[in-house]
Amino acid sequence: MKHIKKYISFLLALLMCLLSFSMVSFSDTASVYASTSVSNGIYYFENVKLSKYMQIDNNSDINTEQAFMELWGFSGAKKQRWQITHISDGYYKIQNVASGLVLAVASGNETATGDALVQEQYVAGETRQLWSFTLTQNGGYKIKAKSSLSSSSDLVMAGGSGIIISDGRNVEQKKYTNNSDYIDEWYLHNASTLVKKTLSAQAYYDPDCNYTASDLEYYYNEAVEPMVAAFHIKFSLSTVTVSSELSCSSDCDANYPSEICTSNCGSFSTCATTHHRSGDRLLDVLAGSGLYTCRFTAYDLCNWEDGAHSRIFGIALRGKKESVVSTAGTEDLYYLIQHELTHNLGTYDNGDGGTCNSNQKCVMKGYSNYWCDNCLEIILKNY
Repeated sequence: MKHIKKYISFLLALLMCLLSFSMVSFSDTASVYASTSVSNGIYYFENVKLSKYMQIDNNSDINTEQAFMELWGFSGAKKQRWQITHISDGYYKIQNVASGLVLAVASGNETATGDALVQEQYVAGETRQLWSFTLTQNGGYKIKAKSSLSSSSDLVMAGGSGIIISDGRNVEQKKYTNNSDYIDEWYLHNASTLVKKTLSAQAYYDPDCNYTASDLEYYYNEAVEPMVAAFHIKFSLSTVTVSSELSCSSDCDANYPSEICTSNCGSFSTCATTHHRSGDRLLDVLAGSGLYTCRFTAYDLCNWEDGAHSRIFGIALRGKKESVVSTAGTEDLYYLIQHELTHNLGTYDNGDGGTCNSNQKCVMKGYSNYWCDNCLEIILKNY
């Protein structure tokens, strides 16, 4: 009898353990599916169904509080970029990079559907401004405001109604459908790694350069890496090859920086296109490959402009694919590559056409790894 009681007690204890384990397991699983961890960073929000991106309404000033959110084709502009920051307990604030304001459900619409989401000044603890992310089977995210938890419906961020191919639909709070429509799911694209276009590139170098092919490949790849985060263009460098056509011949009269051009070069008016060290001449050398081509010379370049010669360290054809960079001076090679390639993408020097924003740093004004809003707009429109 005692053995039977012990056996029954053992079974009861085992059953309680299994029930306890099951309860913990179900609870843990539910918590995993209820909220997914997202790394802090800057992202684009792409609607899974419409392939449009969330941005501040085009009809509003970007700094306007309560401005609506809408869907638009990808531009890469700052108003389409969103800083996601974890606050607590699986909830995040979503802050627009251009305005500094955060995504919110409008006050009074906490449990409403069909109203556009807005941007507001951040208020700590305001549930209308806190969002959770749930990874779906489709690979997108279900994004839910904390303020909607009091609703019996599963309210989430979704695209509004309208013509599918058109820009300008509102971004709204709607009931989650969990079907194949996917208008209520979102892809998150990390702005620092998103590549929208890959451009093929090659490089040539003067054998007199104090750099090896691997050195120049390293500098080139380091210089173009920030362009992915800035405007989502990747330059894929295929080869770095010696080209004797870039060298000054031994009988060249201009062998020193102080002798960029001399009377022995011929007519000064044609020197810019015929001289060995002419930047314009070198842009024509090896042209027509169809690739973005950077040429590295062991000497500074001659530039003929407005009836005068000047010494320059780099030159590029704006909107074209050719650039030349000198390795002879004290100029930062990393910066020179960025600067000339940015010309290739369609921008002007700051003093030549007034491209740059006056109050912003830019590679066109001497700052590595910076592109002002005007230059970004030019590049994003072209590519």
